[in-house]
Amino acid sequence: MKSFFIISVIGLLFISQTRSQTYYKLLDKDTTTWQHFNCFIPVGNKMTNSNINVSSAPVATLDSITINTNLYKKVYQLSGSGLNYSGKTLVGYMREDTLAKKVYFRETTTSTEYLLYDFSLNVNDSVFLMFPSGATDNGYYRADSIVTKNERCGQRKHFYMRKHLNNPQPAVKYIEYIESIGSTLHALYPYGSWAINSGCQFSWMGSTCKHEWTLGLACKHNGTKKQYQSCTYTLAQSNGCMTILDSCSYGNHCNGLQAGILPAGITMFPNPARDYLEITFKDNKTHSLLAEVYDIFGKLIITQKEIGTSEKVKISLNGITKGIYLLKIKIDGDKFSKPFFVEE
Repeated sequence: MKSFFIISVIGLLFISQTRSQTYYKLLDKDTTTWQHFNCFIPVGNKMTNSNINVSSAPVATLDSITINTNLYKKVYQLSGSGLNYSGKTLVGYMREDTLAKKVYFRETTTSTEYLLYDFSLNVNDSVFLMFPSGATDNGYYRADSIVTKNERCGQRKHFYMRKHLNNPQPAVKYIEYIESIGSTLHALYPYGSWAINSGCQFSWMGSTCKHEWTLGLACKHNGTKKQYQSCTYTLAQSNGCMTILDSCSYGNHCNGLQAGILPAGITMFPNPARDYLEITFKDNKTHSLLAEVYDIFGKLIITQKEIGTSEKVKISLNGITKGIYLLKIKIDGDKFSKPFFVEE
């Protein structure tokens, strides 16, 4: 009986560990599509459609092909800024080794295969990455940190890869990629003259340059299901309509994320914010409210509970630094969320 108990405990521990190490695939069996932007739009800037510049090079994997006994997905560059699959150009082949948790890419059926993503890494592990369009960036990249964040498809690991040798800006020049989603820079980040730019592109954060890559990942779709959406929200106004634009629908006013829409009669102000957020009720009813503010890492930093409020609730943001945050509120049992930006 004692032996049976020990074996059972070991079995349960093994099952628990196996579940905690679930690998989420990058490539879907049907269609996988990445949309990109080439002009970063910070939250809080009041922009109109003319200011928005979306990359005209979405990338998609569609059909399958066998090369040297390995199964690959054909990688296409789509034409235009929309998802026009009829005007596509074949740019290479991608395959995924789900056991090794690695993704590879080759430009032709006979060219060299390069490692594109390694999702098996642990913190301080290194991997050699090749950049065919920029050999100076070839070298070993170390996983300085691995952080689990909440994405649209669930919790996913973010790998922060940094080249420490011959890196002119080690605090700035790094690669971030996400399990099952890909690089936050571009699906095929080592390829193309657009990959790395010598100047700081994302300088909107202030005097300190946060990143020098030219492109960014806006969305990733598997079939018709949205897997990822970057936090490139902005306030825009068209014909008197002030709304939140999401990174998958630039230029389409008044169609913001459903998750970022509060119910009629409830508003959040201001956005961008500085010292406070104010939630206002316009229905003259009494409400119970639980408000929570999370940072981009999913860490809860503010909790405020109000019972029997009828007009407005003020949430202090004292001590919060500049950046993107998520407000989650529970009003009379119903849950809503809305992103907002804190400025200096």
